[in-house]
Amino acid sequence: MFGKLFGRKPKTSAGAVELDELSDRPFTRALLLRAAKEVDESKRHLDDMMGRRSPALPALDTLDQRIASAASVIAFHVTHEASKEAGCKPFVYASGDKISVETQMVIAFGFVVIMSLLKPLEHEGYKLDFRETGISLTSNTLMLMKPEEIVAAHQAAAEIFKGLAQAMGEHPNVQEWMDNTTKLVSFYVEQFTTTVPKLKEMKIAPLLGAQLKTFLSSRE
Repeated sequence: MFGKLFGRKPKTSAGAVELDELSDRPFTRALLLRAAKEVDESKRHLDDMMGRRSPALPALDTLDQRIASAASVIAFHVTHEASKEAGCKPFVYASGDKISVETQMVIAFGFVVIMSLLKPLEHEGYKLDFRETGISLTSNTLMLMKPEEIVAAHQAAAEIFKGLAQAMGEHPNVQEWMDNTTKLVSFYVEQFTTTVPKLKEMKIAPLLGAQLKTFLSSRE
């Protein structure tokens, strides 16, 4: 599932040095480590299902490529964890299936997750491509559908996201919801490397699920 998103070099001293050199970019470092953990767990799960070891993931050449790929992994993982916590139906779509409004809204929520990564990464010198990361999220959520169907679903989710962004300027409660969601996404990333006991023990997935559930209820 994640092979197209995140390629990692073998665990070598050079890789360790690179992470050490990110000591002045703590959010970026946490993002890379958290994404690597999610990829490793996904690969182990795939290996168990296949009954054999799957091929190694391709290496990405530059730090910027690894950051972009890590952001895609985290956006995908957070969105799907939140959807499970919110009780959403699994995203099992084949070509020709009609995509539910719920799924479109979950993808739009994923765009909020991506937006939550923009400022922390930019503060540390990396400009995340919101559009490309959003397309990656939609494509990997609906990977069994045809490209034109994925494009249509992405456009529908983008319209929902635009409506949400507009509502932020008109309704304080929407702005508060957005701020709280952004904080939770940051906590989710930072939790992996934090030394703060309260943050380390925090159960963030259920809180993100509650945020998604609130968003989904807005369509009713």
